[in-house]
Amino acid sequence: MVLFGEDYLRFKMWLNPGEFLFIRGKLQDRYNQPGNTEFKITSIQLLAEVREKMLKNITVKVPVEKVDQKWLDQVAEIVKNDNAQRAGTCTLKFKVYDPADLKVLVDLPSKRFKVNPQNDLIDSLERIAEVEF
Repeated sequence: MVLFGEDYLRFKMWLNPGEFLFIRGKLQDRYNQPGNTEFKITSIQLLAEVREKMLKNITVKVPVEKVDQKWLDQVAEIVKNDNAQRAGTCTLKFKVYDPADLKVLVDLPSKRFKVNPQNDLIDSLERIAEVEF
């Protein structure tokens, strides 16, 4: 990938060795060169910031037999610890299913719980259930 002119001036601040980037762009025909395509960058973000900005919800998928008061207390404690650090931005949803009949699935969005999509939260949730994004 090569940047020239205005594109270079727009994105040069992101071009540092060792930087992990999330690059968005589009494939298009090169100017005055039909049949010759180029990848045109439209935006660049630090990869470390992308998850927090783009993730809208986290879904915890759990079998119905696992849901009891102890499990609910564990979830509440995980969310409480997460929100103690700072207010959450991501909706926490639950999918409760019956392993014997996978057609039986109940979606339970949480209106009360918002979480931060950080590694420690995801690791904690994965210890007690399956996590989807």
